[in-house]
Amino acid sequence: MKRMLITVLFCPALLFADSLEDVAQVMMERQVAGWNLMDAELWAADFADDSEFVNIIAMHFKDRAENVQRHAHLYETIFKGSTLGAEVLRVRRLTDDVALVHTRFSLRGHSANPPGIGNTKPGMLKTHISFVLQRIDGDWRIVMAQNTAVPP
Repeated sequence: MKRMLITVLFCPALLFADSLEDVAQVMMERQVAGWNLMDAELWAADFADDSEFVNIIAMHFKDRAENVQRHAHLYETIFKGSTLGAEVLRVRRLTDDVALVHTRFSLRGHSANPPGIGNTKPGMLKTHISFVLQRIDGDWRIVMAQNTAVPP
């Protein structure tokens, strides 16, 4: 367990990954660790500086810094003390250096939902996040993400 936590928190995804599926799994584990520690920098560790993120209520963050800032705010407000889980559903290589990753995130322990969003089931909000990964200077980075609520 200690090795896994060290890998997730401090090592580039490619160092311990045998495949693109492994890279995606390490990235999602790092996002989960960042969320559960309420650490927006760790949550966004695998996003490229110029990455884009469209959140669950269609707000468009145009770079990693904006993404980090918004998540830090959420950790202090409606998602304070919440816990996140993630599952990689599918990895599809589009080119040698670009891939699409579909994931399912499950959030529990939140005090409220974003405007217009309802829990998927009592006490749990599930979302489907699609990530576009690009290999940049030999390492895979998230360059785009789209978060969509899973309805009840």
